[in-house]
Amino acid sequence: ACNTLDALMGSGPKPTASLKGVRFGDLSFSKVGLDFDVEVTNPYEVPLPLLNLDYGLTTGRSQVLKGAAPLQGTIPAGQSKLLTLPAEVSILEVIRFVEGLRPGASVPYSADATLSVDAPILGKIPIPLTKQGELRIPSLPGL
Repeated sequence: ACNTLDALMGSGPKPTASLKGVRFGDLSFSKVGLDFDVEVTNPYEVPLPLLNLDYGLTTGRSQVLKGAAPLQGTIPAGQSKLLTLPAEVSILEVIRFVEGLRPGASVPYSADATLSVDAPILGKIPIPLTKQGELRIPSLPGL
């Protein structure tokens, strides 16, 4: 118990997270899903509850989306877990973003996010995440 308390109070390891990638998810006539793949490591001897994800995605000089999503679930004690955290953006924003691009084209992006967890005793811990990569433009659904 003392080791857990020492770890929580600052002398031990802290939770970490890594943004592994961003990809298009569900697609409809009104919105497009983006899935953020995040690996979270819990160094504590107790489960680590997830709170929320604040996210932003830019390409070139244009911000494609910015938002927040409440999260549910926990990271098991002393383990890592790969999570897919969904976000949504209006189809109109996506059309503006991909205007002039054809389906299948790749577009460079920069993703910035903050994953917040609820550590025992310490409370809310924000974990910043960044990732650069390429998104492949999906085909829009037909009628």
